[in-house]
Amino acid sequence: MINRLYSRLCGPRRAAAETAYLENPESAFALQKLERSLGGPPGFVAILRRDYEKLEASTDTGKQWYADAAARYKVSLDRGLWDFALQLASRPHQLLWLPILDQLHQAIGESAVLLRAARMMALLSVAKNRDRSGGSLPGWKW
Repeated sequence: MINRLYSRLCGPRRAAAETAYLENPESAFALQKLERSLGGPPGFVAILRRDYEKLEASTDTGKQWYADAAARYKVSLDRGLWDFALQLASRPHQLLWLPILDQLHQAIGESAVLLRAARMMALLSVAKNRDRSGGSLPGWKW
């Protein structure tokens, strides 16, 4: 069900790349395929891969870091949308109560790189903590 959600939001090729990576997170080819499906400016993928653990240490610190990176690489300047992308990538089931969900969904669709980037960091976190998570959502503390 989670895969279908992200397939609809990020596209079927991206969903296939996510599935392949989760099935074999040790595969350099699967990681490369996931990274290539991100899109976005050069260097953005590298910084996400290098620093995704900031979200595990503290979502407040991680959100700030992600906002700065997204602004620096000109992915998006909307801080509310960054926060939404991170939460949608890590806990979509807890966002159903948002009164502005439809507007956020439309906005994230117009800035798909933002969600794919947030989702990539979530998947890297899941792969790193595979023995604890057992799913496709990270255990970030909100």
